[in-house]
Amino acid sequence: RAVRAAAHTHGCIPETIWDDVSLYYSERGYPLIHRAESLMRKLITYFMLTRVGKEWVAETSPSDFKQALEKSKRKQQSDVLHQADFIQLGDFLFKAYPNRDPHYLIDMIAKARAVTDLKLDDLQLFVPRSNWERYFADIVDCEDEYLNKRWKELYELRCKIAHNALVGRVDFERVQTLLK
Repeated sequence: RAVRAAAHTHGCIPETIWDDVSLYYSERGYPLIHRAESLMRKLITYFMLTRVGKEWVAETSPSDFKQALEKSKRKQQSDVLHQADFIQLGDFLFKAYPNRDPHYLIDMIAKARAVTDLKLDDLQLFVPRSNWERYFADIVDCEDEYLNKRWKELYELRCKIAHNALVGRVDFERVQTLLK
């Protein structure tokens, strides 16, 4: 710190060649994030298998999530969620999507001869809702926005650690706080 302060007062910016502090906090933080990510994959898989059944991926995945799985280079994984990236787990949970193909709605309207031919329950299937709303909210006592905001923040910290950005004590403590 003294060298940096002295350099700074003379208008110099020292180059950091190696930062053991960042290494220390990264090595401590990554296992915590890895564990949380694994637990999230397990939680989603368990909930979806028990609530929807073995075809849950095909039946309940937003189209962006399905496309990400198709593009994944990790096809060898037996658990489909291991093909998804960290941030895509959040998308699976929190991204709203309609339960039906919008083209089906157009067909319903085209075939209707009167408003009474359209049933409210059928129309409500086209209102976008997230998987959190559909399958988790009534069981898990947590607001989706609360969890989504923290998942995104954890993702940013995970990227700092995984991509060798400088990680300090404040970052590590924030990881700990988010995971609590």
